[in-house]
Amino acid sequence: MGRITVFVADGSTECQHTVRMLEKTLGREASSQLVEINLSRNPRRRAGMVLLARGHKVVPQVFFGDRYIGGHQVILALHDSGQLQKMLEDAVAGPDATDEGLRLPDDGDAEIGAVQCATTATEPEPDHELYYDRLMTMVKHPETGIPVATRMHHLQQHPHCFIGFEMVDWLIGRVDPSLTREEAVRRGQVMMDAGVFNHVGRSEPFRDAYVLYRFQEDEEIDVLNQKHAFSGQIPAAGDQARQLVKVMKEIMAFYITDAGVDYESLANSAEWRFYLRLTTELQRVDLLALSRNERLAFLFNLYHGLVLHGQLALGHPKTSGERAAFFSTIGYSLGGHVFTLNDIHHGLLRGNRVPPGTLKKPFCPSDPRQIFGVTCPPAVLSLALFQGFRGSPPFRVLSAESPEADL
Repeated sequence: MGRITVFVADGSTECQHTVRMLEKTLGREASSQLVEINLSRNPRRRAGMVLLARGHKVVPQVFFGDRYIGGHQVILALHDSGQLQKMLEDAVAGPDATDEGLRLPDDGDAEIGAVQCATTATEPEPDHELYYDRLMTMVKHPETGIPVATRMHHLQQHPHCFIGFEMVDWLIGRVDPSLTREEAVRRGQVMMDAGVFNHVGRSEPFRDAYVLYRFQEDEEIDVLNQKHAFSGQIPAAGDQARQLVKVMKEIMAFYITDAGVDYESLANSAEWRFYLRLTTELQRVDLLALSRNERLAFLFNLYHGLVLHGQLALGHPKTSGERAAFFSTIGYSLGGHVFTLNDIHHGLLRGNRVPPGTLKKPFCPSDPRQIFGVTCPPAVLSLALFQGFRGSPPFRVLSAESPEADL
């Protein structure tokens, strides 16, 4: 039977609420498969959780078997949408967790269903940010790291890549010689899930084969709101959405006419400087805290802002090839997830449809970003989304109160 693993901490009401919701949904018999790993009592497990949870550091974090699901807001959204019960039933009926980071707490203290975590730490908990720094220093070392180069695959060049079997060789040869190749693949998948690297096509898991991967810092996606890390107090998501509407209306009123966008004046304006500060805050926006209408308006308006931002930062795409690259490589970091223009348009607003001119959907079936989607009729979007080039629909701003009426 599959296990449901929840990383929790003492004193967290969100952890308590998440566990109660999972127990109630599972029912009395199946709730015996619910395992809590308490980081307050076993702090050494935190670094492993951060890796498995794709860099997310707050609790709770929930896993169905080996599959990462998300935190409190994700579980709440799954519950409210009616998807949680079916997902839990499938997880309990499926295979158990096999990843080392999801092992039961040590020293025999784990009682399935009501786990008391053993405190077995004999050394201080390593700082996970320092761990990442050391990891990247090791893997990118020019002499002893993993070879990164431009590779050919299916007659196409891919810059700054490494090969899957080379990572496996490196993990065994440089990190832990006791690993089998299967264990090294699982270790690599943990790194991949944590965002250390990605498949070049964003469609394959980590494999011990001639499959190409690229480190996140070498990614071709230009994440425009990560030039500075946001470290201040996080405003409420609703307040951020309202600020976005306000500044986008000001930009539309002062710098956009029937003749087009006055990019030079916009780039030097106080409104644009405010918009850039707002996008930095959005690194930590809680999208699931927005209602459906709020999220629809937010994504629509932010798409238009990202088009403007990309053209100001990188210039205007002129050819069809440049235009295709523009929409697939310009993005923002929102709440810990990176979204390109195509991800927002075709993944979130069109219900994960294949973008024109491509062969695959923006999100694979296990991609956690799908939960943020707010599907609109494709015909409406094609007539409403500003693309930034001649012949595209006019620039507009949606209100959170009645976005579909505005459309």
